[in-house]
Amino acid sequence: MKQKWILIGLFSLLPIIGLTGTAEAQGAEDEVYLQFRHQGVVNAYLSTLYFEDQFFVSAGELFTALSIEHTIDSGRLRIDGIYPERGRFSIRFTEQAGVVGSQSFSFSADNFVITEFGYYLLAEQFNELFGMELTVNFSDLSLSLSTQEIMPVVAQRQREVQRERMLRQQREIRREFYPLREERNTNFFNLGFVDYNFTTSYAEQGYGLNYNANIGTEFLGGDIQGSLLGSYSETSSVFRTTNLRWRYGVVGNPWISILQAGQNRSAGLAPAAYTGVRLTNEPIEPRFLYGETALSGTVFPNAEVELYRNNSLVDFARADASGFYSFSVPMTYGSSQYSIRSYSPGGVQEQRNLRFQIPQNFLPAGQFSYTVEGGRLDNPLAGSLDRGYMGQGRLQYGISERLTIGAGAEYFDDFHDDLPTFTGTISTRVLTNHLVTLQTAHDTFYRASLQAIYPSSASLTAEYTYFTDQGGIYNPGRNLSVLRTNLFTPFQIRNFPLFLRWGFNLEEREFSTVYRYRVDLNTRLGPANIRIGFLDSQLNRMEFQLSQTARLTGAATYTFRSAGNRRSPLNSLFVRAQLNYIPSREEVEDAELQLSRRVGNAGRFQLSAGRNFIGDFNLIRFNFTLDFNTFRSTSSVRSNRTGTTGTQTFRGSAGYDTSNHRMLFTNRNQVGQAGVAVRLFVDNNNNGIFDEGDTLIPERAVRIERSSSRTQIRGGVNYITQLQAYRQYNLVINKSAITNPLLVPITERFSFITDPNQFKPIDIPFYTSGIVEGMVYRVRSGQSDGLGGLRLYMVQVNAPEGTEPYREELRTFSDGSFYQFEVPPGDYELYVDQSQLNFLNARPDPEKLEFTVRALSEGDFVEGLVINLVPRDQEMPQEEPVPPAGIAETDVAEAAVSDERAGEEAVQIAAAGAVDDEREEVIAEIQAEQEEGGAESHAEQIAASDLTEAEPPVAALPDAETDQERRQGEIEETLTGILPAESDARMEVDIFRQDSSCRFSIQLSGYVNLEQAIRAAGSYEALTDQRFEVYSGGPDSGFEIRTEREVGFGDVLRNFNSLLAISPQERPGIITQCRDF
Repeated sequence: MKQKWILIGLFSLLPIIGLTGTAEAQGAEDEVYLQFRHQGVVNAYLSTLYFEDQFFVSAGELFTALSIEHTIDSGRLRIDGIYPERGRFSIRFTEQAGVVGSQSFSFSADNFVITEFGYYLLAEQFNELFGMELTVNFSDLSLSLSTQEIMPVVAQRQREVQRERMLRQQREIRREFYPLREERNTNFFNLGFVDYNFTTSYAEQGYGLNYNANIGTEFLGGDIQGSLLGSYSETSSVFRTTNLRWRYGVVGNPWISILQAGQNRSAGLAPAAYTGVRLTNEPIEPRFLYGETALSGTVFPNAEVELYRNNSLVDFARADASGFYSFSVPMTYGSSQYSIRSYSPGGVQEQRNLRFQIPQNFLPAGQFSYTVEGGRLDNPLAGSLDRGYMGQGRLQYGISERLTIGAGAEYFDDFHDDLPTFTGTISTRVLTNHLVTLQTAHDTFYRASLQAIYPSSASLTAEYTYFTDQGGIYNPGRNLSVLRTNLFTPFQIRNFPLFLRWGFNLEEREFSTVYRYRVDLNTRLGPANIRIGFLDSQLNRMEFQLSQTARLTGAATYTFRSAGNRRSPLNSLFVRAQLNYIPSREEVEDAELQLSRRVGNAGRFQLSAGRNFIGDFNLIRFNFTLDFNTFRSTSSVRSNRTGTTGTQTFRGSAGYDTSNHRMLFTNRNQVGQAGVAVRLFVDNNNNGIFDEGDTLIPERAVRIERSSSRTQIRGGVNYITQLQAYRQYNLVINKSAITNPLLVPITERFSFITDPNQFKPIDIPFYTSGIVEGMVYRVRSGQSDGLGGLRLYMVQVNAPEGTEPYREELRTFSDGSFYQFEVPPGDYELYVDQSQLNFLNARPDPEKLEFTVRALSEGDFVEGLVINLVPRDQEMPQEEPVPPAGIAETDVAEAAVSDERAGEEAVQIAAAGAVDDEREEVIAEIQAEQEEGGAESHAEQIAASDLTEAEPPVAALPDAETDQERRQGEIEETLTGILPAESDARMEVDIFRQDSSCRFSIQLSGYVNLEQAIRAAGSYEALTDQRFEVYSGGPDSGFEIRTEREVGFGDVLRNFNSLLAISPQERPGIITQCRDF
């Protein structure tokens, strides 16, 4: 029976023996690292073996790089996993076979190699198993993959890109910001922007000059702006100011947001220009997010559901087992089109469309807004000759998400004799898509309006006003009532899109009624747009009879697309034709043809030619615009029956950067807006401030999210214009745009608040990235060898706000060293890939390394990092202590027999497992004596002592027990000779017994790290003929050097003496281990 089991065991080992033979037969392989790139997502170095003109690729590393789910069973020598679109697979090296889905394969032993780092398959074997065509390029040592399936890492990256875009959309919708780094800066005075416009005209009657300068600066912490207008001709000269006002903005205050003084325009029932004061808590930035609502429904069970806003993905979810899904949808002001698309597990697609419309007069529940303004009118009201005074106040409050109420009062001293005009407003939502507003003005009118937008993009607006007072500033047309309606209807006939718009107005007066109506039909045919419209008005009653005001219009536009020949004059040419027809006269009123095209990168010409057939004259216009970066020039010529006129216009804007003392010019208006001056610089003196000696980085590497800003580089500074004043923006550093890849910013993402009418200075220091290097050792049988090909992960921890945590995969070189450059400053953790640890059946010491890369202009250099891999099943850190043994348990006679080389020499040495207080006192006394120099070292005392004292035979062991108390002092004194004196040495000495089951070794001093211990062991081996081993003393005890264990105590004692003679400064100790070997 026993022989049977032996035979079974031998036969079970034959496959492993065969595999081992294969690995040994191919032991001359060269390890080559190939750069593996795949579809712009994967960029890694894979370990391969080159043997006999063939490449063997690491299956584990390839699957990991492609995120193919797999597990490696080192015990059974197999790899199991799931391959995309093919299902589960299993590669069994012991059987030299594989299963992929429902197909089985076999391969020879020459098609794979097994090493301590994993399983390597012939490149062609991947194609046979999975259809993965791997190609090696010898010229650049690269590996490429061609496959029909989409690899999981690519699909994951596609989802990440889509989700990043989704998160960016959500961040923009919800107005989420990065950490605020640059708050609002206020100054007493600061030069700002000037927008200018100069126009000269030439005609037969003479020439003229018109000029306009809009000035904006910072004053008293706010911004002041206004326009200077003037004209000059041969007969007159005019100069005046307009819109001159001072504004102070308060960011983030719910009670007050804007204080204005100067020339303004009221926004009441009768808007009027005035000079006075305006106070409000209306947000400086127009309201964007109204609130959130829940969208839920039912689709196929377990279907994937995606939510799109204006054709952009904003959220996704998976329906539950019953098909239920729910989204939290942000509702923004204005009109938003939402689409819910579901994809069932079986591939069925469904779509549901929704549209939300939130007008600006709606407020979220619990919020209120107010505006108070007053002053003197700039111009008299209609019917008055004096510039009177006015006052106005408005208040709104959100009752719920469906109801907002408002009230107000308006007073003009030339119009109101006693009380002002009081107003009241109620706005509500009815049936999701319908907005109803009711408004009343005291002794003036009652008004009701309806707005509706449907998922098909059809819309309806209707407004009815009933006037209680005829005439005045609120009813200058003296109407009794007014009805205005508009209907937009898109529809389609087969694949032919049509858009129909209807408009109807009814104005009822005391002695007449006016009807106005209009119909427009639009369609698109590729690059062509066609519109046909009809309008008419009738008096007193509606009749199906055309009036003299009836017009039939037709217009068409066409854009010539590029046909590959950029020099063609038709390339990108825009053509527009229009014709007006009078049905009552059956005549064409006028016709016009317009041509427009870009000229180069900065020019555009526009030519229009038309004829008025009723007036019998022609009209020709020609415009040529040159749009430079610093200004815009427009030249035009106009000719009609009255003559020919030529004009030349120059317009642009100038801004002064007070922080860098630089004037900048642009072709777009800047007054009332804001800009930033971003300095990217290398902080050479590491103080975080741009000063003398620092180096500017003249790279266009700054991006502002959610803005239509423009960027230009002047003097090494990034100037960004066209930003809104008093507004918070997100700023992102594009590190890929920096020419020097070693430079990294102190922060990558943050937000700031703009300052009005000026360039806000923002400094971002850069530092040279650090370099990290170290070693990985594999410790086996006391030997430490560098381990190459090991995968390490370096991850940044506690990354600063606004900075993406750094993460990198490293590989050790053949000698076990690793090296990584371009490491941003910060705190890091370094650890070994767990799958390789499982394959090696090892554990790292320490589990992970923690280190810091400092922010230095010259870059930090972190070196000396060491990771040791020790076997999991070998408990090297510490040996279990042996319980204390009494003198009576020591059989000296038996020890003498067991040690033939010792002869009559024997010694009894015993110590407690832990160092108690009394023993520490004895040790301290002996060490003090040695330091005084009055005695030889205690190790020498042991070596020179008489160890041949006669002991009782085996039969007299009971008597020996009585001697224990008498010799306790000698044992305590002897203890000091076997304890290392170094402070970092292990201070625990194992108790041993002098019998045949004991082995002895010599312990030298302890060391803090493994590298020091290994070097010391090598030095002792070079000086002696002994072999030394390195032991771990536990998590807090460092490492120790010991000789190999020997059975005979006499040999250990002689080696003890020789070590002491070679290195007198050492304080060696004797260690024993008594157990079954």
